[in-house]
Amino acid sequence: MELIHFEKIDSTSTYLKEQFSSLSDFTFVSTNYQSAGRGRQGRTWVGEKNKNLLFSFVIKDPLLIPYFKDISLSCAYVLAKTLESMFGISSNIKWPNDVYINHKKTCGILLESHMENGEIDGLIVGIGINVNQTSFPSVLIYPVTSIALTKGGEVDIETLKQALYTNLVSYLPALKEGKKDHLEFAKKNNELLGKEVYAEISGEKKKVKVIGIDDDCSLILEIDGKRTNVISGEISFHV
Repeated sequence: MELIHFEKIDSTSTYLKEQFSSLSDFTFVSTNYQSAGRGRQGRTWVGEKNKNLLFSFVIKDPLLIPYFKDISLSCAYVLAKTLESMFGISSNIKWPNDVYINHKKTCGILLESHMENGEIDGLIVGIGINVNQTSFPSVLIYPVTSIALTKGGEVDIETLKQALYTNLVSYLPALKEGKKDHLEFAKKNNELLGKEVYAEISGEKKKVKVIGIDDDCSLILEIDGKRTNVISGEISFHV
């Protein structure tokens, strides 16, 4: 585990992409403020300076890269368990990669592939966590909260960061040995389970019912009375 920190940067994930060839496996890059933080579907990650935990890390292990379908859920699971152990906070996972507390978004995770000669030679995981921020823009699509709002007081970001780094480096390599705790947790603590929501699939907006999460980490939906499985990247949710 190698650690890099910036007071301010455009994007920690962009930095990892630009410096990819010179970085070792599990290099973590954090910042106090991102001017161009990104989320899924091209969305912008909005956050106050010095209030949140913003970081990305790179995975280069060729034996771990094939488990990319598990990695988003695994990162969400590790954060959820870290919040539980440190603060007694219970949380859910909104498939494939958001952590919700009291049905409000607290953490977003963006998993991207790094390509070399047409093949994936690494993964870049970007994570943004609302820690001590207590007010948010009214234009956000989904309701949001923070650890501080839930806990009722500020959190030491550095302590949380070190705990989370340690837990990620401990858990993720275990995927190669068949570790599945993240999958069982996500199935049990599925934020969308049983809900009817609007989703865009292959460019078409439909009302779907979320049935569950399958063993291959795909989402099981009921669409027009029929069950189907979708994987991350094939679907986006709408209010």
